[in-house]
Amino acid sequence: MSGTDGGSAGGEGGSPALDLDGDSWTQEDGDCCETQEQCPSPEIVNPGAFEIGGNDLDDNCDGVTDQGDALASCDVGLPSAVTNGLTAARALGLCAQASPENRRWGLLEARLLRADGSPLQDLRALSLRPSFGGLVPTPLEGERLLVLSTGIASDGSQKDPGPNGGAPLGSNVSGVHEPSSTVSLTQPGATDSVADWFAAAMPPLKPASSLPLVVGCPGQSSEHAADSVMLALRIRVPTNARSFSFRTRFLSAEYPEFVCTSYSDQYVALLGGPGAIGAPPDGNLLLYTDENGMPWPLSLPLALTPHFTVCEPEAEKPACWKSKVHPGACSEGAAMLTGTGFETPSGKPCPIGGATGWFVVRGAVIPGKEISLRLALWDVGDALFDSVALLDDFRWSTQEVPVGATPE
Repeated sequence: MSGTDGGSAGGEGGSPALDLDGDSWTQEDGDCCETQEQCPSPEIVNPGAFEIGGNDLDDNCDGVTDQGDALASCDVGLPSAVTNGLTAARALGLCAQASPENRRWGLLEARLLRADGSPLQDLRALSLRPSFGGLVPTPLEGERLLVLSTGIASDGSQKDPGPNGGAPLGSNVSGVHEPSSTVSLTQPGATDSVADWFAAAMPPLKPASSLPLVVGCPGQSSEHAADSVMLALRIRVPTNARSFSFRTRFLSAEYPEFVCTSYSDQYVALLGGPGAIGAPPDGNLLLYTDENGMPWPLSLPLALTPHFTVCEPEAEKPACWKSKVHPGACSEGAAMLTGTGFETPSGKPCPIGGATGWFVVRGAVIPGKEISLRLALWDVGDALFDSVALLDDFRWSTQEVPVGATPE
């Protein structure tokens, strides 16, 4: 949900310099509600809050209640090509900007990087799209969704950048970033490197200095990330927020041939900073926990669960199946792959890849504090078959929530 904080002094009760509700904002600071005579919950109403639709309050004290700029989408009319991190964040639904000089919530920084924290060199790895083939006919929020890719961030026909080279024009979704890029996951390097995630242990899924290990599959010890792309965000949390969420789905041309191999591309959302609470030991929110308590990374290993849902069912094309794939996978069939570049090429028997369903990803935060959120995707083992992450619908919530990824 987007927001624009204005600030206007108002209300009555006590000196304008007193903080009567204990929220660290005074009337002089623009707090429009200091007592319950003015609003039911004065401690969460101030210029540092986000606007909540439908509660009949001017939560952020901008003079507007439940409507107007504070609730409007901010990705209207954006071009497809991404040139900076702030534009990419707007496609997610993160609109308000903050600065060190004020205390209002919003983006403090948004950077386009590779997995080692160095600047992203091939901006075709990101795009803002009004759709993605038959898989996402319209965005979940606003007019654009964010696309990350280890190749070209487009479906089979989109341009600027694109198309992605997949079906029906090509034999594979295969694109190498230009210039060719492979970076180390073991060198701490820049502040926003994912080296801290790689080094961290989170048993039983992830040993230290390793990629996640899935039961029944060989270990992945690759210390390098090929064709990596990362959107690194630094955000000041609204004073009335205790959690956030966004929605995502993962596609890969590695499906199904390279399920349970050393070519399992990685996708992470790393939550950190002084305002982050309750995150897993490695910081990655993209973890689905099944009914048996087993954690699964939100990437190709999900094909071993029922949640890799958009693909060719075994009953329809047994030759396109792989024995390790979960028997409950592909519940939505392969029709939605049409137009994505991951569908069946002309003259070929099997689709290029498959996709998960939508997942809601949640993180817990401390009101008013700063958090970092690193959204990163990279090829493992080679730079050939590409993977794609679709993201949209970032929202704040006043509720405390369990962290992690939940299938819709």
